[in-house]
Amino acid sequence: MPPRSLDSRSPNDPEPFAAAILTPNDGGLRARAHPGEGTVNTVDVPSCDEFVGKVVAAGGKVAMPKMPVPGVGWLAYCADPEGNTFGVMQNDPKAS
Repeated sequence: MPPRSLDSRSPNDPEPFAAAILTPNDGGLRARAHPGEGTVNTVDVPSCDEFVGKVVAAGGKVAMPKMPVPGVGWLAYCADPEGNTFGVMQNDPKAS
């Protein structure tokens, strides 16, 4: 079966959504650049500094220090002890 986009599916298609064969242009889906690449989730926290401190205290590491996202807030990337990367984002419209 050739690759197809979700737009090419018929409303009567019995194939479940999750089992659809997707092309590289379907909403940002693409092949991994390297075997270890994965999704990076970012969570909202009340204090970027406080939660980065908690990550380090629990054995994690800072992957990228806190930086401003102007007009949005503060963002830092961390890695847990197993090496999984995630972001912590503090809402602060005055960040610059």
